[in-house]
Amino acid sequence: MDFAVRPLANDNSSEIIFGGPSHWEEKLTSRIGHTCQLDIDQVAEFPRETCIICTLGESWCTHEGIKRMIDNGMNILRLNLSVHSREMCRKAIQITRALDEASDFKHCTSVAMDLIAECVRTGFFEGGPKSTVIFKEGDEVELVFDEAYKNKCTKEKIFINISTFPQLIHYLHKGDRIFLGSGLICLIVKEIGMDQLMCRVEEGGPMSGYQRVILPRKQPNHRILESNYEKDLTFAAECDVDFVFTSFADNAQMIIDAKAYLPPNTKVFANIETKESVRNLAQIIEHADGIVVSRADLGIEFPPEKIFKLQKYIIGNTNVARKPVFVTAQLMESMYNKPRPTRAEASDVANAVLDGADGLVLTVETAEGIYPLEAVQIMSQICREAERARFHKTIRAELYACRQDRGLCRKNSSHVAALSAVEAAENCQAKGIFVVTTTGK
Repeated sequence: MDFAVRPLANDNSSEIIFGGPSHWEEKLTSRIGHTCQLDIDQVAEFPRETCIICTLGESWCTHEGIKRMIDNGMNILRLNLSVHSREMCRKAIQITRALDEASDFKHCTSVAMDLIAECVRTGFFEGGPKSTVIFKEGDEVELVFDEAYKNKCTKEKIFINISTFPQLIHYLHKGDRIFLGSGLICLIVKEIGMDQLMCRVEEGGPMSGYQRVILPRKQPNHRILESNYEKDLTFAAECDVDFVFTSFADNAQMIIDAKAYLPPNTKVFANIETKESVRNLAQIIEHADGIVVSRADLGIEFPPEKIFKLQKYIIGNTNVARKPVFVTAQLMESMYNKPRPTRAEASDVANAVLDGADGLVLTVETAEGIYPLEAVQIMSQICREAERARFHKTIRAELYACRQDRGLCRKNSSHVAALSAVEAAENCQAKGIFVVTTTGK
């Protein structure tokens, strides 16, 4: 590979520039050409475009705590009805709205409600809420329904709360797989009793308390949880939230049904998390106001090597349809108990932005983690760097070509004028575009 040595201005040292002088002035005509000329020392000085969604945490559910999160980059506050009580949700919404009213920029922070529906959860391990255990392949685990073990779970005996799903023992069969938490721990059902399930660990790993129990996806489960889901939709409407993320989105009709409960100004985002929702992606995108790529749930139904392709496929199709798309699950999960993400996590966040994600969702990092503020700060910095690395000219041309192929190109005068202004500014290398408007649209 060719390289050149360029002296540094401030001292007598120098730096090696791979590619050589001829590449510095190369006209950018392709993505690979753009990539070869990325400036590592360039400061990301422009405002961040990617939206950061933070799941509410009990440790910062105060006026000062939410204000700090907003000041450091939170754009949307996410409320998870499977974890947060309705009282806590109302309190957080009230604080967020009050902060917006007091700010110079009205409605700068939105509120999203994630309707995962009430689910079966484990109890806590002996030692407190932060205690964890490590499961190994082949371990025998007994899932018990006795509430005496609710806060006294052990590695061998784990309490699961079936109050939301009392028909559980009639729903499961020997050989069924049960996933815990985000799906990393897999149990195989060996025996089914009246008050316990005997299981064997197929895939192990660390686990803390109060984790979601993910059951085999069968139609009866939807019917059992449907009434709770309708109550959650009604609660979201009462709170007048800005967004609803719905897990009941296997087809377009589910989106249409959800919208019937909500006011017109509440946008419904569909969680793409099953094979059926991927199969029906086109119709779901058409009827939903936005899409959430739920990687944790997709990782249960698809092998790991397929997840990156699914992410790109879902984001690409949503971009072409001009709908916003968010990515969630395990973006910076190591920040649950560490002040910095791993290098792989930093690259994952950046690549999600480069794929075309409009927003990134922090879950356990802010909901339960020790460093929620640092998580949003670091994610904001990574997003800004990734946005500077995009090759906007090629992206715009490719999106236009795809939309033209699908008959999605807009031909109204305002869109054509805006497109022409961008192309003119790019051709003359303008530093900015000033828009004079009477309507603000």
